[in-house]
Amino acid sequence: MYTTKRPAPMAIAALVLSILGICASCCFYAAIPLSALSMIFALLSKGGSQSMDPTARTAFITALIAMFFTIVLTVSAFLMAILQYGSLDAFLNAYKELYDSYYSTFAQ
Repeated sequence: MYTTKRPAPMAIAALVLSILGICASCCFYAAIPLSALSMIFALLSKGGSQSMDPTARTAFITALIAMFFTIVLTVSAFLMAILQYGSLDAFLNAYKELYDSYYSTFAQ
């Protein structure tokens, strides 16, 4: 008799979270928790077995890629701000000036 082995619900949840982590990789606050939860769910989907389900393995690798991509984007954004303005303080001062000039027009 032919039986199909369906992936565990934790593995499917891990895969969904890892895909959402890639989609949200430009938003640091969403991508890191989604990717971390995906890795945890992928590892928990093993249960008592020694090997990981292919769906869980795919989710784990996708979550690693999402986390790496998010960290690279965040670090490169900070480096570009530092290179453009000379320091992080100069960037924050320019941001404050822009913020003040934008919202001072609404106060009148």
